[in-house]
Amino acid sequence: MAVLGSYLLLFTFMVAAYAAAASVAGARRRNTRLIESGIGAFYLVAALMTVASGIIIYAFVAGDYSIRYVQRYSDSVQPLFYKITSYWGGLDGSVMFWVFLLSLFGSVAVRVNRERHRELMPYVVAVISAVEMFFLFLMIIHNNPFETYLTQAPTDGRGLNPLLQNFYMAIHPPTMYLGFVGLTIPFAFGLAALITGHLDDSWLRAVRRWTMFSWFFLSFGLTLGMIWAYEELGWGGFWGWDPVENAGLLPWFTATAFLHSVMVQERRGMLRVWNVTLVIITFLLTIFGTFMTRSGVVQSVHAFGDDPALARLFLSFMAVVALFSFGWVIYRLPLLQARHELDSWVSREAAFLANNWILLFSAFFVLFGFLAIGASTTQGWSGLDSVHVLASIDIGGRTLIVSEPLLRVAGFLGAFSGMYFTVLLATDDTYRGEFADDVAPQLRQALAVRLAYLDHRSTDTAADADAG
Repeated sequence: MAVLGSYLLLFTFMVAAYAAAASVAGARRRNTRLIESGIGAFYLVAALMTVASGIIIYAFVAGDYSIRYVQRYSDSVQPLFYKITSYWGGLDGSVMFWVFLLSLFGSVAVRVNRERHRELMPYVVAVISAVEMFFLFLMIIHNNPFETYLTQAPTDGRGLNPLLQNFYMAIHPPTMYLGFVGLTIPFAFGLAALITGHLDDSWLRAVRRWTMFSWFFLSFGLTLGMIWAYEELGWGGFWGWDPVENAGLLPWFTATAFLHSVMVQERRGMLRVWNVTLVIITFLLTIFGTFMTRSGVVQSVHAFGDDPALARLFLSFMAVVALFSFGWVIYRLPLLQARHELDSWVSREAAFLANNWILLFSAFFVLFGFLAIGASTTQGWSGLDSVHVLASIDIGGRTLIVSEPLLRVAGFLGAFSGMYFTVLLATDDTYRGEFADDVAPQLRQALAVRLAYLDHRSTDTAADADAG
């Protein structure tokens, strides 16, 4: 069974590669038969991953401890329910579960939109297949869930971590994966729209339901994580946030922002660059969240350990996706110009922009906590001999901390950059000039009043000292 599973993963990788290549070649040559062949191969990936998933679940239920992954995450006395959920209880199986769900979701998305968005389908298939290839590549060369022992197999398994044998934790990962994987679909449609140049609002209508579906499961998964942390870890009468849950919170913020801003584009034809950017960032954050739980950057009971080699592969993939995606955004900027401009800062559209600004600032705030800076740097910035450490993360023997001075700096930078980016995307040069002309005198006046107050205060202090 293990050999069959390994060959299935290798064959699935080849089929996904063919699906991507045939779809792109067919679109470029306007060859309908080649496109249909690529879509057929895309459906075959879902079938193959279903069979591979069935094999690993059968191995857990039957207690095939010759497979390393089965031996590490189950034992003979483990209840059947937790034997099945052990499928996604470890690193290797969770990656496989990721591809399995993506193949199913992708097949449904292509089937539903095949006739309505015929011009986008080849590139949607190619993008989703490329993502599947990355995760299949990880399994083939680095984390094969069907890897066996070279010598005599153990007679029993180690068993799943007792803290993870909890009803909420059993269904928490699948709900998070449903959210993560579902957000790949809007990314695929957005990138297909950029590549083809079909940047009207029709692609948004195709992905809005997928985004809502994914957002719902992300919200549900985060809630289950809260309940599990409160119940299982015993953190007292209040709920404490498990650090790894931030992996799901980051794309939740940006997906929420997209669901709000997409209404502005549908009604007014505004925020077109902003929405495409949000779709790309949301997908990157799902990959980043997957990376964070598997790289050892964040220590948690239900993280997947420290794996520097895997971390490098994830970082390389994210860099390629970011360069490719934003390269197309820059190339298509002339087609992404807004049809209308922001009428007033006291309007419904401005309220949506403010909403997006708050959500993105929140995402930046959480992300900054992940990528905190060392204590010595913090002391240098703040001028303090010691700082109040709010949280710390150990990475490769180096302790990185989150402190109050750094959060203040992050808050200022995030607020300023968010406001600047929002104004830049939502307005034209004339409006920005008028806005600057209105705001600049008020800022100068406020600064002058502040300086006069400080000068008056220092004069009074000196007078009191002389009188004393």
